[in-house]
Amino acid sequence: MATDRVELFTGGRGMGKTSLLLASLSGYARIIVWSPLEQRDHYARRLNGQLVRTLGALLAALDAAPGRTPAVIVYHPQAVAVDCPEFTHFCQAVFAWGHCAAVVEELASVTHTGKAPEWWGRLLREGRGEPLRVEIFATTQRPQECDKTILGNVTRLCAFRLKRHRDRELMAGEMGLDVKMLHALPPYEWYETDDFGNVTHGKLTQSQA
Repeated sequence: MATDRVELFTGGRGMGKTSLLLASLSGYARIIVWSPLEQRDHYARRLNGQLVRTLGALLAALDAAPGRTPAVIVYHPQAVAVDCPEFTHFCQAVFAWGHCAAVVEELASVTHTGKAPEWWGRLLREGRGEPLRVEIFATTQRPQECDKTILGNVTRLCAFRLKRHRDRELMAGEMGLDVKMLHALPPYEWYETDDFGNVTHGKLTQSQA
C-alpha cells in the first residue's frame, strides 16, 4: 500500500469516481468518511463500516478506536455548506484520530476556490507526516469550485467525464492534457497524473462500476 497519499477524484455524477476511490482504499484498516450523500453512495454498507449521524456519535466512535485500532466510521453530516462548522469539527476529529485514510465526498460543497479552510488545510499540509499519518481521498463534481490547496498537495489527480467546460479546462491544465481528451471521455473511463506528471488512462470494469 502506498503512503503519503493525497488523491482527488473528479467527474460528473455516475461517472465512476467513487467506485475508483473505494478500490483505492484497499489495505486500510482505519478509515473515516465524510459522506453527505450516504443515501446514494452507501459507504457504510460498501466498507462494512459504522454509520454515525451526529458529532457526538462520531467522537464516541473515534474514542472507541484509539491508537491504531482498526475501525471504519462513516459520518453522514446534517448540515453541508461552504465553511460549515460541522466540516470544521470533522476535520479536527480526523486530525486528532490520525493513522487513517480520510475520505471527503463532494469537496466543493464545503470548501471554496482559493486557500482551504483552516482545519482542512492543516490536514492537507500536515496530515501526511508523522505523527498524524492521515492519507486523504476526496471527490468532487466541480473542481473549479474546490480549494486550490488540495491541488497544490495532490499526489494523484483523476479526471472522469466532467459536465462543464470550465471544469474540463481546469483539469486539463492541472494534468498537462489537451482539453479535447477530457471532452471525449466516455463514462467509467478516466485519465490520471501522479506526482511526476506521468499520465495514464483507465477504465472501470462493469462489475467495478
